[in-house]
Amino acid sequence: MKNLKLLLTVILVLAAVVGAAYYLGIKLPIFGGRNRPVVNQPLDTLCGGMSLSDAKISIGNASECRGKYKDTSFCNDSADPPEWWVDSAISRDGCSAPVCVINTHTGAAEIRCTGFSLPSLSKLPGK
Repeated sequence: MKNLKLLLTVILVLAAVVGAAYYLGIKLPIFGGRNRPVVNQPLDTLCGGMSLSDAKISIGNASECRGKYKDTSFCNDSADPPEWWVDSAISRDGCSAPVCVINTHTGAAEIRCTGFSLPSLSKLPGK
Protein backbone atom coordinates (compact mmCIF):
# COMPACT_ATOMS: atom_id res chain seq x y z
CA MET A 1 0.00 0.00 0.00
CA LYS A 2 2.90 2.36 0.79
CA ASN A 3 4.50 1.67 -2.58
CA LEU A 4 1.23 2.38 -4.36
CA LYS A 5 0.88 5.74 -2.60
CA LEU A 6 4.49 6.62 -3.46
CA LEU A 7 3.96 5.65 -7.10
CA LEU A 8 0.77 7.70 -7.35
CA THR A 9 2.53 10.70 -5.74
CA VAL A 10 5.40 10.50 -8.23
CA ILE A 11 2.99 10.24 -11.16
CA LEU A 12 0.99 13.20 -9.86
CA VAL A 13 4.12 15.36 -9.45
CA LEU A 14 5.38 14.47 -12.93
CA ALA A 15 1.99 15.23 -14.43
CA ALA A 16 1.98 18.61 -12.66
CA VAL A 17 5.47 19.47 -13.94
CA VAL A 18 4.67 18.48 -17.54
CA GLY A 19 1.32 20.27 -17.36
CA ALA A 20 2.91 23.46 -16.02
CA ALA A 21 5.62 23.33 -18.71
CA TYR A 22 2.97 22.89 -21.41
CA TYR A 23 0.88 25.75 -19.99
CA LEU A 24 3.91 28.07 -19.87
CA GLY A 25 4.99 27.10 -23.38
CA ILE A 26 8.23 25.46 -22.26
CA LYS A 27 9.33 22.69 -24.58
CA LEU A 28 10.85 19.88 -22.58
CA PRO A 29 13.89 18.11 -24.11
CA ILE A 30 12.36 14.71 -23.35
CA PHE A 31 9.58 15.54 -25.80
CA GLY A 32 11.90 16.71 -28.60
CA GLY A 33 11.70 20.39 -27.64
CA ARG A 34 15.01 22.18 -27.86
CA ASN A 35 17.16 21.66 -30.90
CA ARG A 36 20.83 20.92 -30.49
CA PRO A 37 23.60 22.89 -32.22
CA VAL A 38 24.43 21.38 -35.60
CA VAL A 39 27.67 21.79 -37.55
CA ASN A 40 27.27 22.35 -41.30
CA GLN A 41 23.47 22.38 -41.14
CA PRO A 42 21.83 22.50 -44.60
CA LEU A 43 21.25 26.12 -45.68
CA ASP A 44 17.60 25.39 -46.56
CA THR A 45 16.79 24.34 -42.96
CA LEU A 46 13.86 26.45 -41.71
CA CYS A 47 13.39 28.12 -38.34
CA GLY A 48 10.22 30.15 -37.84
CA GLY A 49 9.87 30.39 -41.61
CA MET A 50 13.43 31.72 -42.15
CA SER A 51 16.07 29.57 -43.82
CA LEU A 52 19.58 29.35 -42.40
CA SER A 53 20.77 30.89 -45.68
CA ASP A 54 18.57 33.98 -45.10
CA ALA A 55 19.76 34.13 -41.50
CA LYS A 56 23.38 34.24 -42.66
CA ILE A 57 22.49 37.02 -45.12
CA SER A 58 21.04 38.94 -42.14
CA ILE A 59 24.33 38.36 -40.31
CA GLY A 60 26.17 39.85 -43.26
CA ASN A 61 23.97 42.95 -43.12
CA ALA A 62 24.13 43.40 -39.33
CA SER A 63 26.67 45.85 -38.00
CA GLU A 64 27.42 43.72 -34.92
CA CYS A 65 27.82 40.35 -36.61
CA ARG A 66 29.10 41.48 -40.05
CA GLY A 67 29.61 38.03 -41.55
CA LYS A 68 31.92 36.76 -38.79
CA TYR A 69 30.24 33.46 -38.01
CA LYS A 70 31.15 29.80 -37.67
CA ASP A 71 29.48 26.72 -39.12
CA THR A 72 27.63 25.74 -35.92
CA SER A 73 24.01 26.86 -35.64
CA PHE A 74 20.66 25.92 -34.20
CA CYS A 75 17.06 27.05 -34.18
CA ASN A 76 15.83 28.28 -30.79
CA ASP A 77 12.19 27.47 -31.40
CA SER A 78 11.37 28.11 -27.74
CA ALA A 79 11.80 31.85 -28.27
CA ASP A 80 8.89 33.99 -29.41
CA PRO A 81 9.48 34.59 -32.28
CA PRO A 82 11.90 31.71 -33.00
CA GLU A 83 15.56 32.68 -33.42
CA TRP A 84 18.54 31.34 -35.33
CA TRP A 85 21.63 31.11 -33.10
CA VAL A 86 24.85 31.02 -35.10
CA ASP A 87 28.22 30.73 -33.35
CA SER A 88 30.25 33.88 -33.89
CA ALA A 89 33.96 34.39 -34.56
CA ILE A 90 33.82 37.85 -32.96
CA SER A 91 36.04 38.52 -29.95
CA ARG A 92 34.50 40.30 -26.94
CA ASP A 93 35.94 41.02 -23.50
CA GLY A 94 34.34 38.84 -20.86
CA CYS A 95 32.60 36.66 -23.45
CA SER A 96 33.94 33.18 -24.12
CA ALA A 97 31.19 32.01 -26.48
CA PRO A 98 29.55 34.80 -28.52
CA VAL A 99 26.65 33.91 -30.81
CA CYS A 100 24.85 35.90 -33.43
CA VAL A 101 21.11 35.72 -32.75
CA ILE A 102 18.78 36.40 -35.67
CA ASN A 103 15.10 37.23 -35.14
CA THR A 104 13.23 35.14 -37.72
CA HIS A 105 10.42 37.70 -38.09
CA THR A 106 12.44 40.90 -38.49
CA GLY A 107 15.84 39.60 -39.65
CA ALA A 108 17.50 41.76 -36.96
CA ALA A 109 20.78 40.25 -35.76
CA GLU A 110 22.63 40.87 -32.51
CA ILE A 111 25.57 39.42 -30.60
CA ARG A 112 24.85 37.64 -27.32
CA CYS A 113 27.35 36.11 -24.92
CA THR A 114 26.58 32.52 -23.97
CA GLY A 115 29.72 32.02 -21.91
CA PHE A 116 31.66 34.06 -19.39
CA SER A 117 35.42 34.47 -19.24
CA LEU A 118 37.48 36.21 -16.62
CA PRO A 119 39.76 39.02 -17.77
CA SER A 120 43.46 38.28 -17.75
CA LEU A 121 45.41 39.66 -14.81
CA SER A 122 47.29 42.02 -17.14
CA LYS A 123 44.01 43.79 -17.99
CA LEU A 124 43.03 44.47 -14.38
CA PRO A 125 43.25 48.10 -13.18
CA GLY A 126 46.67 48.99 -11.79
CA LYS A 127 48.51 46.26 -13.70
